[in-house]
Amino acid sequence: MQIRRYDPDPHYTGYYFGRYLVAAGAAVDGIFAEADADFGLFAGGRITQEAFAASLKHGDTGAAEFLEWYENKHSEWHSGLYPRMMNSVRKTVNSGRGIRIEIMIRAADRYKDDPVYHIGMNMTIDGRLRSKPELDVAVRRHAPIFAEVVNHKRRLRNEPLADVRRVAASAFAVVADADAHEQAASSITATAAPAGTLAPHQMVMELAYSTKVYTQLLRRIVEESRLKMRSIITSHHR
Repeated sequence: MQIRRYDPDPHYTGYYFGRYLVAAGAAVDGIFAEADADFGLFAGGRITQEAFAASLKHGDTGAAEFLEWYENKHSEWHSGLYPRMMNSVRKTVNSGRGIRIEIMIRAADRYKDDPVYHIGMNMTIDGRLRSKPELDVAVRRHAPIFAEVVNHKRRLRNEPLADVRRVAASAFAVVADADAHEQAASSITATAAPAGTLAPHQMVMELAYSTKVYTQLLRRIVEESRLKMRSIITSHHR
């Protein structure tokens, strides 16, 4: 995936993350385009979940059953940390609010509630990472103090300690949490970042790892949805 290839460059990871969000949305739309044809609705135009629901008429019992199943499964599919964050990011972007991409350091082995740390880098005028060797120097400079912060938290939870030699830089999205009123989606804490970097109800999400996890989930969603369609159609034709 291109995001992992260019990680942690904010310019390129941000560009490919935007394309990823479009592709993820298209995958979901594809489910409802298939359902539209399979259940004989033939609504026409772009078939989104909302358009599918709006096209239902009295007697479209199979399609209505599928929609109800999908809506109920959505919460289950997005109950994990990274799917929950991705869902919140997608809703935020779809509502027209922007995100910003920043370089942060993290422990190479990820544990729940681990802090991440923003590091300022000299960037080109269009926001690209100027120098990989300069990034390596910055990571090594911040790593000892950062590892102490991570390990303080891990000692309290009896978790394996982070190795100062295994501190990595990654691109993170900083975004307003669309689900903050329900429950903060992110368990990743930004600490020791410049004052004011994270406002209330903001979250940070590592792009390369989160998209990897969500891609696996999207495949599962498509597969389970197709199986459910077939099951409903078979049951209604007995």
